[in-house]
Amino acid sequence: MNSTQEKLRRRARSLPGVNAVGALLRPAPAKPDSTAEPDTTAKPDAATSNTVATDQPPSEQPPAKRKRRPFPGSATFWEQRYATGGISGRGSRGPLAEYKANFLNEFIADNNVTSITELGCGDGVQIGMGKYPEYVGMDVSPTAVRTCVSQFADDPTKTFLVYHSGAFADPLKRLQSDASMSLDVLFHLIEDEVWEAYLRDLFSLARRFVIIYASDDRPDSRNRAIIRRPFTKWVEDNISGWKLHERVENPYRGTDDPATKTYSDFFIYVPSDAP
Repeated sequence: MNSTQEKLRRRARSLPGVNAVGALLRPAPAKPDSTAEPDTTAKPDAATSNTVATDQPPSEQPPAKRKRRPFPGSATFWEQRYATGGISGRGSRGPLAEYKANFLNEFIADNNVTSITELGCGDGVQIGMGKYPEYVGMDVSPTAVRTCVSQFADDPTKTFLVYHSGAFADPLKRLQSDASMSLDVLFHLIEDEVWEAYLRDLFSLARRFVIIYASDDRPDSRNRAIIRRPFTKWVEDNISGWKLHERVENPYRGTDDPATKTYSDFFIYVPSDAP
């Protein structure tokens, strides 16, 4: 290194902002101006952000799925349904209701049935289409029973009671009728023990006929309030003194029209010693 270079180097060391080897130092960070407005713009933290990148605009992103509440039980479900203005179901109105009423009215007249006990009377719309000499209707929903009591208040041929499968016994057979009846009920009984107790009670309420309108050949088809079970085999194995006399196929079975779509047929049971 010549003398000229050495002089330049010594002069550089004496200047502010230069390090020992002559490199420029970075200026110290400026102190914040206390009079300036703070920057309130939100800045995502890459280490903690939970945002998932997506090419979809916000309006097209799928909504978050709601967590389904647990099923409250068959009795509670139907009481809540009726208490909030719900109806017995699509099958209690329109063509399906008319088909059931026509079948039952003809069956009652042809077989001289003098009394009916229905286990699961619902909101009373289907009852109003029937021609029953004497009728006892029972349901798990107090709201539904109150509706029927009000609707048929001037009809002395009809009686209504609240029913609970775990709190029912009629050893004196005060509620027994010529025929007991179950319309669109079995596949709404989700709990196995409720379903079985209901069937035992249904048969205990009949003297001559048990009439069931339900599906029997769609096992394991279920949603929150429906489970379809084959019931005829269970009755054969667990209910003594009765036999299946006839299965009447529904003319609407297999249709795709939402107003008439059904999987149910009529099943007629008679005492085992009946001809």
